[in-house]
Amino acid sequence: MVISGIDNSFGVTVASVMMDFNATEGEVAWIASVHTSSQSFFAAISSLLSKKFGFSIIIFVGALLSSASFLVAMASTNTLSLVFTYGLVGGIGLGLAYTPANIVCSFYFDTKRSLATSIALTGSGIGT
Repeated sequence: MVISGIDNSFGVTVASVMMDFNATEGEVAWIASVHTSSQSFFAAISSLLSKKFGFSIIIFVGALLSSASFLVAMASTNTLSLVFTYGLVGGIGLGLAYTPANIVCSFYFDTKRSLATSIALTGSGIGT
């Protein structure tokens, strides 16, 4: 729920980011674009890391990385620093957390797997 909420709520802040940093829409769009693309790219890597280190560790590292990047992004003074902190590093952190959180249902549920997966993915809809 939280990851989908973060991904889909950036549009609310576009006007204030443009005003605060005196930036164009194109410059601000790079922030969300880099965030989404880095999250999608690291989703594949997170599944490989989860196989090696376990789901819990990778989800925890992803949550810590994205939380730290969002805290650092609050001190940003220009759009380029937001592209790096919120976009790249935050996207990597959320990419590390999102895929294992969805895959984990397949490993721990046998008889009620479809129900467990649907309940887990309902959070994405609520977050959106």
